[in-house]
Amino acid sequence: MPTPGRLRLRGCAAGCGLLILIGLLFVGGFLWSAFRTNHQTLIQRQVLDTQYPDAERYTPPADGAIPEDRMRRFLAVRGELTGPCEKVAEHWQDMAVMNDLAGSETVSLRHLLGQGSRVVRGFPRLVKDYGRYVSERNRALLEQEMGLGEYSWIYAMSYFAGLGYRPTQAFPESDRPDIFHQRVIPQLRDMMARRLAEGPDRGLAPDSLSAWNTELDALAQDPGRVPFQDGLPPELAASIEPFRQELEALACPEASELDFATTERRGLWYDHR
Repeated sequence: MPTPGRLRLRGCAAGCGLLILIGLLFVGGFLWSAFRTNHQTLIQRQVLDTQYPDAERYTPPADGAIPEDRMRRFLAVRGELTGPCEKVAEHWQDMAVMNDLAGSETVSLRHLLGQGSRVVRGFPRLVKDYGRYVSERNRALLEQEMGLGEYSWIYAMSYFAGLGYRPTQAFPESDRPDIFHQRVIPQLRDMMARRLAEGPDRGLAPDSLSAWNTELDALAQDPGRVPFQDGLPPELAASIEPFRQELEALACPEASELDFATTERRGLWYDHR
């Protein structure tokens, strides 16, 4: 007959085994859910790139302005991202606070560890919420019949050049590759070059043509420069100004890197870059 001590050990072993099983099921469920979301996001991007120009093929409109109906479709996409934006912004703020505390000489160890614990506990949700943001962006783009190239152009002209926002990485003070300087800004520069390559007699007014050429030269000399960061040409500024309040209301600077992210398969997992 088992002694009370052995019964307690068996009970503890059974309880620990159950906790381990629950933990494995939780991790497995999370990984499967994240995998499905990322796979869906990749399929969405492939459909988008098949039906509409991506950032490597998009050329801005002939007259340089953003057509009103395209701006309204862009704003519709932004509206669909309001909910996912709130979650992304929450994660971003938690990490930003953690970075500030880590760099402070007066913060208590208890406070630092508490904030660090909050960030670590929230990381599984962060992975899921960041992936969901990109997936929802792709879904909304498909609904609005807008490609990633056009979306990237309108976003950069509206938020970076028009409203003065600056590119923000998804992980504050991250040492990850900066997609803005490595990929996005060169793509925007190429979009401008493609537009100018169509010839000066195809829509751009003389003053605007000069502004585009001057900006293209400035971008070549300063790879980190945001296109038209010193001021938009008249036709671009005029097409953005009527929507300034709506753009401000739907801004989500913490997610700007995700707005330009593309999903790729990397071995057994997926990467947004």
